This record gives sequence, structure tokens and C-alpha cells, in this order.
Amino acid sequence: MSNLRSLQRQFLEAILDRASSNRPLAFVEARGLTPAARMDIYRNNIQMALSKALEATYPVVVRLVGDDYFRYLARMYVAQTPSVSGNLEDYGAGFAEFIEEHLALHQLPYLADLARLEWALHEVYQAPASGPFGAEALAALVALPPDQVRLHINTASRLLASNYPILQIWNANQDNAGDVGVSLDAGGVHLLVHQRDLQVEILPIGSGDYAFLAGCVGNDDLVAAYEAASSIDPELDLGVCLDKFIRHGALTGWSLRSYQITKETVDECCQ
Repeated sequence: MSNLRSLQRQFLEAILDRASSNRPLAFVEARGLTPAARMDIYRNNIQMALSKALEATYPVVVRLVGDDYFRYLARMYVAQTPSVSGNLEDYGAGFAEFIEEHLALHQLPYLADLARLEWALHEVYQAPASGPFGAEALAALVALPPDQVRLHINTASRLLASNYPILQIWNANQDNAGDVGVSLDAGGVHLLVHQRDLQVEILPIGSGDYAFLAGCVGNDDLVAAYEAASSIDPELDLGVCLDKFIRHGALTGWSLRSYQITKETVDECCQ
């Protein structure tokens, strides 16, 4: 390992580990402050930057738990989850799981799912959207065997399911919401978060629609995706489903399944 790389690694380890302040930091000169005090300046700057990034990404979570408690959560999260990207927009992907794992949420049982919704909004806003499903692509799709086709979901879209009415909760906590009541008895939701005409939308969808799109995300062929969806919603109309999600820009194209050609397949075809 080069001297520079070794120095960078020591510096990173010292930044991420407060316990390192108790051991000599040979690469830090005192000049009026102890090495530990100098490292604390860097640590505090990183803590503040990452905490502010979390606040910007999860404004409704902040509003629900309050500024002070959110800062406490952020400190805990930052301490155990260092940034692995030079872009602050990438930070906070695991915050919902952190909330779910570390907090007793008997009073706010929906908070982790609400954080997942806010992260989905954040990701979709940042993501480059796929192009629209063109007329030629749609015409070609109709002529193909459905069990050989895989539909492509827009890269600027996310699916989210929750046992709680998180969309109502999110809407009720917007600045212009007014006095809107929310009942947890309203039940769960299935949501499509996506870009449409350069705007981010949250679209409530049925459980069958959700299963169909989830199959597309999982690279199921058209038949498999529809069968999984219709097992949940027997009244699901494939034509209506396709029309809706193509118009909304959630589905943007298709590709053919790739088959693995084996000796058995060749022998069978040649008989």
C-alpha cells in the first residue's frame, strides 16, 4: 500500500471511529489544538452534512417526530452508516430499515413505511426517466407470443406497499394540507411513485396492478406477470392494465425472453 493510500485510510478510520481519538494520530500536527480536537472538527462537519441530507430527504418524518428527536436519530444513523458516495443525494437509502430495527414505534408504527415513501420520492426525482412506449413498439408487442415478452418499467418509478394509509399520512403533513384527519383504520395501500411530464406523482393502484408491475420489475414474462396478478385480483383486465400504465409512462418498452439452448432442446426440435 502506498504511503498516500495508507495515510488516507488512517484518516478515514480516525474520522469514523471516535475511539481513535484516544490513540496517537501521528499524521496530525497539533499547532494549538490537540490531534483529537482537530479530528473532531472533521467529524462534526461530516455529522452535520449527513444529518442535513437526511432532513432534506425525510421532511415528513422530521415533522412527525420533531426536530430534536430527528437529530438524535440522524446522529445514531450517521455513526453506524458512513457515506459511500461523494454525492450527498445518495445518502440515506437504509434509513427506513434503521427506523424499523432500532426504534420502539408502538405510537408511530407506520413511520418506517413513510420513510420508504419519502426515499422513493427522492430516488424518482433524481432518476433519469425512460422514454415513452412508442406506437411502433406497441404494435410489435401485439404480434408477439406473450410468454416470450418482458415489459420494461420506467427507470424513474418505484413500487411501494404498506399495511398503513401512508399516502394519507404524507398528504396530511404537507405545508398546504390544512386540518386533515387520518385514521389508521383506513387500511393499507399499494403505490406507484413515478415521473410523469417531469413531475413526480404518487399513484394509488390496486393489489393486482401492483403484482403485475412487480412481476415486470422482476423480469417475469407477460404471461407470468399476468397470472401472478390475476391470482390476487381475478377480475384484472390485462388490456386495461397495459393501457393505463403505458399512458402513465410506467411501462416504457419490451424485450424478448432469452432462452438457454441446450442439447435436449436441439434434439427435441430436430426429431
